[in-house]
Formats: sequence, structure tokens, C-alpha cells
Amino acid sequence: SPKYVVCNGDESEPGTFKDREILLRTPNLVLEGMILAGLLLNAERGYVYIRHEFEEQIESVRLEIERAKSLGLCGDNILDSGRSFHLEVFVSPGGYICGEQTALIQAIQDQRAEPRNRPPELQTNGLWDKPTLLNNVETFAWVPAIVEKEDGEWYAQQATKEEFKGARFFSVSGDVNQPAAVEVPIGIKIGELIERCGGMKNGQKLLAI
Repeated sequence: SPKYVVCNGDESEPGTFKDREILLRTPNLVLEGMILAGLLLNAERGYVYIRHEFEEQIESVRLEIERAKSLGLCGDNILDSGRSFHLEVFVSPGGYICGEQTALIQAIQDQRAEPRNRPPELQTNGLWDKPTLLNNVETFAWVPAIVEKEDGEWYAQQATKEEFKGARFFSVSGDVNQPAAVEVPIGIKIGELIERCGGMKNGQKLLAI
């Protein structure tokens, strides 16, 4: 004790933008997932780590945190339960390496953003050397509905085959007719994913991904 919950919103791989869309359009889902995690783990604070170029997303999440506070969903004495969990946005200082989870932890601690040697793992020695749960934007965003609907069975059954479970978001860009962040079942084939984005532009052949 204390324990922390951290959301990795430093989406910096070339061509990726699904997390940006989630943070901008449904920040409530991300925050609710983090609050649920915080209450489950008896954590006292959560940080949404967002890439510094994502100004719209930073504002969107900060406004949603204030809304959650006004509804009594985070902060002190959540829904008169006697439980507390505080949330805040941490803006990345910049740098591609900050997307690596241990480097991200270093940055929050106001230290040079360099990856740590592992073990120890973040679950035992994370932020300020305390137990820390760190997941990405999409993972936290799925949590509320998984918890609420059929104990997660509906989510697991979305996959295309029994050996897979659930759905995922993919960033599709490049030479397709409708670049988009697309929600699809796990196990979908690349060809189907491209068709959902309108197919290849100008009838081009797919060469590489």
C-alpha cells in the first residue's frame, strides 16, 4: 500500500489511432474501467497517461473526470461507500520510448523515461515502487460492459471460433477507401477487415501490411 492503476494512452506506433478515438469519443468507458479496477484492488489513485500531441483527447478525459467527480463516481467517498479513488491525466513529456510501460512509469515519477530491468514486475514494484496495474486504453474500455453483461460471456462469444475469445479494435489506414478504427471479432481474416474499410483504393492489390 498504496496501490495504483495506470492507463497507457501513449499511442505512438506508426499508423495506430484506435486508442485516440476511444479517448475522444468514449472516455467514460475508460475511466469506469479504471475506477472498477481501483475499487477491486483497493488502489487509491489512477493516472491516464496520454501522449502530449493528443490535445483533444487530454481535454476530453479531463472533462470526463470532472463529470465523474460531480456524479460521485470518483474522488472521496464514492457513492457514499466510504471508498475513495482519485483520477488524473498525466501528459507525456514526449518520446517514442514512453509507450513502453516501465519507461512510462519512470516518466510519471519525473525521471528519465528509460525501460526498467524486469523482474521485478509492475504488479509488485511499479509506480513509486508500489503495486501497480497498468493496461492500455482499449482494455480498460472493455471492462464495464464485460462486468455488466452476462459475466463476460457475451464478449467471449463474439469471436469467430471457439479457440478465440472476444473482439478488438484495429486501426486501418493506408490505401483503403475508408480508413477507420474498426471493432471486429477476434479471428477475423485480414481480407474481411479490409472489406469493412471499403476495400483497396482504386482496385490496387494488397502488397504488404
